[in-house]
Amino acid sequence: MKEGYIYIGAFLLILVIFSIRVHFAKKEETEKLRKRIKRAFGNVPDREYKINEFETIPMYFEKTKGDEFFVDDITWNDLNMDNIYMIMNHSETSIGDEYLYKMLRIPNMNSTLLDENERYVKYFEDNNDKACNIQEKFARIGRTNNISIYDFIHRLQDVERGSNIIHYIMDTIFIAAVILFCINQPIGILAIMITMGINIISYFSYKAKFESYLMCVKYLVNVIDIGEMLDSSVKDEELRGIVDRIGTLSKELRSVKQGIILLTSSNMSDSLADIVMDYVRMVLHIDIIKFNSLLKIVEIKLIQ
Repeated sequence: MKEGYIYIGAFLLILVIFSIRVHFAKKEETEKLRKRIKRAFGNVPDREYKINEFETIPMYFEKTKGDEFFVDDITWNDLNMDNIYMIMNHSETSIGDEYLYKMLRIPNMNSTLLDENERYVKYFEDNNDKACNIQEKFARIGRTNNISIYDFIHRLQDVERGSNIIHYIMDTIFIAAVILFCINQPIGILAIMITMGINIISYFSYKAKFESYLMCVKYLVNVIDIGEMLDSSVKDEELRGIVDRIGTLSKELRSVKQGIILLTSSNMSDSLADIVMDYVRMVLHIDIIKFNSLLKIVEIKLIQ
């Protein structure tokens, strides 16, 4: 009996130590990000682009351009607009990269929109700290690797839905092992360790089949989280117009977030609860189960 509690206590102690290390590592990372953003404000970005990034960044423009006027490839290259883009781009996110590119390829000459953008530029020039603070929040959304976020999201429609039966069976066996632990600690501990090992190994095997799709879902969660955060934290009257629009869109997607939050933790928290949830996902496969069951709902929302 006591031996079983010792194992549990040792496991919890290791978990707490690990969570503390993660907390301070993320705190240090956040401080480095803050300093980098402040140092780069108003200066030419020192970001080095990979060759394949200029294959993915134009994707949003290419997939959504219509019959309206846009800068053709020949003119774009003659004006060396790739360099202009790199000089202008202070975005910290994939969606920012792709949207800025589309803005430059499809110039909007609407005077009302231009005046509004000019007000934002002037406001942020006069309020550097607030600009850096908002940019830091956007940076938490992050970037996707080697793929357009637009293409990333629409790939969800091509996912082959899997069956959850095998995962339910594995969960049932694990729960049975926990019950066995309450009856016979030594045998129960052995059963728990074996089932945990099998579940974790199989978890990574199943997850590898659609890891990129889970990354897409995590990106969506981060976008929604930041939208809600900006809506609740930014009180400046000069920014309320655009922040209100962000808040409205975030609320429309909230039902999607509520459905997929079990799939993955966002980048917004480094709490012990999130770390524990990562282990729960590996043992019980709840992210895989939720992904299979909610994929259709997510697709419908994306289409809307």
